[in-house]
Amino acid sequence: MFKNFLLNKYNKLETIPENIPIELGLPNEIIQEENLNSAKQILKSLELKVYVMERCGYCTRLKDVLKDYLNVIELRDSRDQKWKDIINEMGILGFPTMVSEKNGKVLVGFKSSVDEILKFFTN
Repeated sequence: MFKNFLLNKYNKLETIPENIPIELGLPNEIIQEENLNSAKQILKSLELKVYVMERCGYCTRLKDVLKDYLNVIELRDSRDQKWKDIINEMGILGFPTMVSEKNGKVLVGFKSSVDEILKFFTN
């Protein structure tokens, strides 16, 4: 149903692992409940680590974007000493920073939708 909706309405469909349709540029609300679990599976398979900093407006906004996915990603706060060492070792200077341990890709900065995040990490 969701796939047909995207094909008919937008004609810009991309396919990501397991043939899960994600329309690039659609707001998070378009990812219906039936596809929420599919998006969670993909994010979990990416082994996504999200480094955030206290008093970072973009970090707060990203946490809000990812609120439905917090059980499949790992949020790492820069205030925690064990993550401070890793942050320094990795040379992370900008927040938020997302790292996929599966494919090694690093995304620095705020993305306003799960679609944008999935597009970056799955292409």
